[in-house]
Amino acid sequence: MIEWRSEARASGSRTPRCSSRFLVTLGIAAILLTGFSFAAGAGEAVRPRPGVARNAWDEDIAAKLALEREGAVRAGRDVVLWFPKDSLTDEQAAGIVARLDRGVHAAKLRIGKPGWSVEGDRRVHFYCPATHFISHAPGGNCAFIPLWRMREDESPWLHESLHLLLATRAGDWLALEDSVAMRRMPLWLMEGLADALAMQVCEEEGLAYFSPLLGDRPDQLDSLAADALRNAPSDSVLAMIGERGKLPQLFGPDRVRYAVPFYAGSASFTRYIARRRGYRPLLRAIADFDHENERLWRELGEPLDRVKSEWLASIGLGSQVSFGTALPPQRSMDDMHGDCDHFSWNMTREMDLWRGSVVTVRAGSTPERAPGVRLDERVSVTLAPLPQVRFVVPPGKAPGSAGTWSGLLVFTPPADGIYRVSAGHPVWIDAVVNGVGASSQRFEMQTGCRTIFKSIAFAFRAGEPVILQVSGSSLDTVALLVTRWSD
Repeated sequence: MIEWRSEARASGSRTPRCSSRFLVTLGIAAILLTGFSFAAGAGEAVRPRPGVARNAWDEDIAAKLALEREGAVRAGRDVVLWFPKDSLTDEQAAGIVARLDRGVHAAKLRIGKPGWSVEGDRRVHFYCPATHFISHAPGGNCAFIPLWRMREDESPWLHESLHLLLATRAGDWLALEDSVAMRRMPLWLMEGLADALAMQVCEEEGLAYFSPLLGDRPDQLDSLAADALRNAPSDSVLAMIGERGKLPQLFGPDRVRYAVPFYAGSASFTRYIARRRGYRPLLRAIADFDHENERLWRELGEPLDRVKSEWLASIGLGSQVSFGTALPPQRSMDDMHGDCDHFSWNMTREMDLWRGSVVTVRAGSTPERAPGVRLDERVSVTLAPLPQVRFVVPPGKAPGSAGTWSGLLVFTPPADGIYRVSAGHPVWIDAVVNGVGASSQRFEMQTGCRTIFKSIAFAFRAGEPVILQVSGSSLDTVALLVTRWSD
């Protein structure tokens, strides 16, 4: 659970971090000065070089150096275990290293990184102080796990290892300012994929899976996620699964109440994608730094919010309400590059209304200032510069540079049903109900149509105001139209 460490910096300036080269130098110097060797039974004639801890906090560095200076160490093929002297018997240490070796080696193969290494060291270093703290992997090749958890085999050691193995050279979210990561980091994918892969590897290798938040029964993950999300303290938990950004409540005093539904939901959603399409789309997405969600959409060939809606329905949360309307299958984006005659939906009504009168409105920069739009009324919307707009939820697609245009509108459905929101040129449209993003049911687009560029279908309930978030426009105006679904 790497992100929980952020609360140490929440109220002050960033804690200085030591570079990996500095840590390695300190570790080697400590060995040379003290001249100690492996603890009895450690199994190698030469003490291994220390691990490389990137993004480490002061307490991590202190614990790491103490174990390197005064502790015992046992090395395997793919792991190194650092622990307090005399805290484990030779048999216990050997058993732990064998377990870690098996899991880490299998994880490398599963994600396609058999030659993974950090500064030439292909082993994951586990530092196990005899204190109580939250297991975490700050970066480099080092994971910090409480000794008692490692000894009892009740630690998320494989989850934390996967954070290290999945790291990409393209960028490091933990090395950025918290304010940037809070807005941009896809925490749901980072944590969900680590958990889903840990469950997969444990099942394939006959290892015991354990998570302090999710328990030790991966076969019950979906039911746990459904129950936890149904009773979550805020709708914001579900809203952040599949979206960019970090859930702020995970770093506050009430974090445990938010962490269980968020981690369970993220792991369940990620595993749902893996079961349908395999891990390749997820692995490619997480490697595309700062474009993870967009890359996953391209890899899947369908909007992520549609996949999310299907996942929710599969675990019994059924957000994909069709109100009896039979919706066509979602087409691939490869079929969406024709002209106006190539829409698979019947767009006759929308085309007729588009040729009629138009109402001009100025989009709001806050929800309170969002103007209303009416059913079957084409509107020409004047947008605002992106930095001026305060979204209710982060847009489902990164809105691009500060030179793009955005804005908010409000629509109140007159009846339950499926509604289409159509746009005249490329923009991203999110629908938000009661502070939570509504998953789209379907979408259709024809890039060669100069009248209606795209249309998105949502399920809305009568009388519930819907905030329409428009973002990512290269123009300062956009034509929009809201209609009921028609066959």
